[in-house]
Order: sequence, then structure tokens, then C-alpha cells
Amino acid sequence: MEEEILTIFQLTQRIKKVINLSPILRNVYAKGEVSKVVYHSNGNVYVDLKDENSVVNCVIFPRVHRGLGFKIKTGMHVLVKGTVDVYAKNRNSSYQFKINKLERDGIGNLYVEYRKLYEKLEKEGLFDDSKKKAIPKFPKRIGVVTAEKGDAVRDILSKINARWSLCEVLLFPSLVQGENAPSDLIRQIKRSENFDLDVLIVGRGGGSPEDLWCFNDENLARAIFACPIPIITAIGHKPDHSIADDVADLKAFTPTDAGEKVVPDINEIKTKINNMNRRISSKVKSQLELNKGRFNNVLKRSTFTNPYRIHEDKSQDVDVLRMRLRESSKDLIHSNRSYFNILKSSFIFKNPDKLFEAKLSDYNQLVDKLSINSRNFVETKGRKLERLRDSYVLNNPELIIREKSRDYDDVLRDLKYSSNKLLKSKEDGLKEIKNNYIIKNPDKLLIYEKNTVGGYMEKLSVLNPLNTLKRGYTITKHEDKVIKSKKDLEIGDELEVKFDDGSVNTKVVDLKD
Repeated sequence: MEEEILTIFQLTQRIKKVINLSPILRNVYAKGEVSKVVYHSNGNVYVDLKDENSVVNCVIFPRVHRGLGFKIKTGMHVLVKGTVDVYAKNRNSSYQFKINKLERDGIGNLYVEYRKLYEKLEKEGLFDDSKKKAIPKFPKRIGVVTAEKGDAVRDILSKINARWSLCEVLLFPSLVQGENAPSDLIRQIKRSENFDLDVLIVGRGGGSPEDLWCFNDENLARAIFACPIPIITAIGHKPDHSIADDVADLKAFTPTDAGEKVVPDINEIKTKINNMNRRISSKVKSQLELNKGRFNNVLKRSTFTNPYRIHEDKSQDVDVLRMRLRESSKDLIHSNRSYFNILKSSFIFKNPDKLFEAKLSDYNQLVDKLSINSRNFVETKGRKLERLRDSYVLNNPELIIREKSRDYDDVLRDLKYSSNKLLKSKEDGLKEIKNNYIIKNPDKLLIYEKNTVGGYMEKLSVLNPLNTLKRGYTITKHEDKVIKSKKDLEIGDELEVKFDDGSVNTKVVDLKD
């Protein structure tokens, strides 16, 4: 087999592909000393990092460099995170390290511990938004845990007093820097729980990452999470971030921002109240005018202008009803009296004895017929009884029972055989249904149907005339009819030419072959 021979550039590209696909060369942490720094006008920074044995070329792009907050200098010890890559352009080919994050090594080790603690607390759910408490809109008593003297407490108090001087502010002085700061902060947070606070601010002013590191303490994070009072953190400046910020119910970028977020602006509230009062007054006024108009309309009705007329009309209605009732009762009495006279002159009232004699004669005739029929019935039943008494069934009951028993056994045997055969047939049918391809593979059938429908949709899409327009073609119409041939046109005809994004009107000035 002939061996493949690569150019140097092809070899470099293959190495680049292997490195880019390697997961162990992504998101790599490293630390070293800056031995060379080059700033380019386009914002890229090229850094050489070294240790006792090796040197690696690194590149930092503007989006990363702008967020560092400090200038990289030769001799600086740093902790970096990034991805290994191969640079293969022009005549230079080398591997380089693309830096995504860079920290001074003074806090580099601390950052590693920070990531471990962050992942641990995140798994435990201390950062879940669903567990964060709501900040009250109108707090009456606010607690502040920070240094007793400093810009932070002044900024918070001045902002609260300017925005909402109606509330009470209690200061819980604490250390906010150094090894003893976490325990002191925890003690003051627990102490604040005894003062019936609506909300608590925990924070400090700006400083270096080392100064703010006490707010990444695990015990402090758990104390903030367990505190029943809603907590706002205000630690450092806007770019600063800590574990305490993630656990708190609300993060403020600065102490001043915390003072702004913890209380509403009284001037805005007054404006809203005044606007509401105006809207309410306008609404009440319009409703009063509406009701006043309705009331005046009611007063103009005849019920109020002439109430006696209503009584008089109803009084006349009662008189009319009384007269109708009197006439109706007279007619009813007259008709009942006529019916009663007809009954009095009837044969039943004038000759009750003859009616009784006629009914008695009918009764005697029925009795005679019943006597004759009963004798005939008794004689007929007596003959049937004699025949039954001499019958084979009554004289040989045991033989009949044995014969019927045999018949019963035969029927029962046939019935069992038929039922077993029917049951076996149904079981075979059920097994056949269970083993059916459709029952076992409904997903495949659904995929097949989806593919079939998709094929139809593709065919329909191909036949869609609008897709032809999208490919740059046009459709020409004359009097709303599509023109397929020159023969359909005459000079002077007005045409509409339709494109994908609109249409134009034109006129035929010449016909050419």
C-alpha cells in the first residue's frame, strides 16, 4: 500500500484537528510567571507564561482582557483557565494557550477553593431562586450589618433617608475584612434576628479581591441562607461577586445601590398617590354625574310626577276584573243549573226501580252462564286428570329421570367441549393480536407515517408556485390569468409581473419570435 505523504501545512492542520477534538485540552487550569507581555492595537494581548522547566505562548482576546480590572506585567504570577489550540498561519505554526480567565496567583489558589465551595453549595440548593425570600416593598425597620465607620454605612443611610425617611434603621457593626470577619458577620446576622426587622443589608465598600474574600466563607453563606429575614448583599463595586451574593435573597451592586433597592422613592409614591387620587376623583365625579342623570330621569317618570294616576288606573283595572268575575260566575251557575235540570228529567231519576230490575236481570243471566261454564270446566279437567293418572310419565318416574339424566350428561359434555374449543380459539386469536407487528412496534409505524407525510409535504413544496418565485423566476398575468405563451398576448395589453417580494405593472409594446 502506498503511504500517504503530507505537506507541512497538512500535518499542522491534522495536529490542530486532534488537539481541538481532545476534551482534556479544554477548560484547563494552569499557573505560571509572566515572562513577556505584548499589547496590540486591536485589543489582543500576547503573553508568555513560564515555570522552571517550560514556556508557553498565550493569547488573551479583548472580551477577556477588558474584564480583568488590572494590567498584566512581567514577573506577575497568575492563575489562568483556557483551551489549548494550534496557530497555523503563514510560515509560523505553533501551539498556543487561549486564556478565558486570568487571576493573580495571590488569589489563584483561593479561586480554586471558591469553585469547589460554589459547586458544593449549588448542589445543596442554596442558590435556588425558588428558596429566596421576597423583599418587602415598604419596610418599617431595616438592619445593616457592616463596618461602623466607613463609606458603606454612610452611603446606605444617606440613600435610605433621601428616598424613604419613614423607616427605622438599626446598625449592627461588624468586621468586614480579615480572618475574624466571617465569624463576626455571622454573630451580627444571628443577633439581628431578635429585632423584628423587615429586611437586612449585609455588605461593605470596595476593595481588592483579598479584602472581599471573607464573604466567600461557607459558614457565612449558610448563616445567610438560614436567616429568616430577607437579606440584601452589597459587597464592593459592580464587578465584584461572592458566594454571599449568590445565597442572598437579592444582590445589590454597591452599598448605595442597596439603599436604593431596599426602600421605595417617597417622591414616586407621592406622585402615584396623587395620580390615583386624581383618577379616583375623576371616576367618582363622572359616576356621580351619571347617577345624577339617572336619578333625574327617574324623577321625571309618571310614577313620581303623578302617583295618584297609577292608583286610579289600578283601581279601574280592579273594577273591570270584578265585573268579569261576576259575569263568569253567573254563566257558570246558569250552565250548571241547565245540566242539573237535564239530569232531573232523565230516565234514571224518574224510574230508578226499572233500572234496578234491568241490572238485576243482567246479573242473573251472568250467574247462570257462570254455573254452566264451571260445570263444563270441572268435567273437562276431570277427564284430563284421569288421562294423566294413567300416563307413562306418572307410572314410570324413575325411568324418565334416568333418561333425562343421560340427556343432561350428554348436553353438559357437549357444552364443555364447545366452551373449551371456543376458549382455545379466542386465546389463539389474542396471542396473534399480541404478536402483531403494529402492536409491538407502534413507534416504528408512527415514524413510517411521519416520513410518508413528510414526503408528501416535500412534494407539495416542490409543486408550490411561490417557491419558483423565491428562486428568481416571475409569474406574468393578464386580466388575472397566467400567460403561458406569446400567442395569448396582443400589443397594448397591460401585464402584472409578480416577483417573490412584490409585483410591477407593464405594457406590451412589441411581440418578437
